[in-house]
Amino acid sequence: MIYSGSIVFVEPEKLEEIKATLVAFKEIDIHAVGDEKQQIVISIESEDDKSLEDLTAKLKAIDGVIDVGHHMMHFEEAVDDIIAGKVIPDRKGFQRSARREKNPLDIQVV
Repeated sequence: MIYSGSIVFVEPEKLEEIKATLVAFKEIDIHAVGDEKQQIVISIESEDDKSLEDLTAKLKAIDGVIDVGHHMMHFEEAVDDIIAGKVIPDRKGFQRSARREKNPLDIQVV
């Protein structure tokens, strides 16, 4: 199980519509809205990193959502399984080159 504290960055004029959409996701709880109505603070409970990745993609596809940032994660028993050698984590999404492939605008040509 993965628990994530995340921020959904939104277009202010679509805030209420986006909040209503987020409430429909059983994995999401809304905790706060930024003073300027551009951020929604949420927590996400997902089964694994693939589920979190899929949910993040769905959130980013919502009209009016600018981005989703995960700022805190708790991996619960997954860490114990990794330490015990039961699971080898897939780290490819965390490698710098993989992130650059996903967002070519981050690449700077010198």
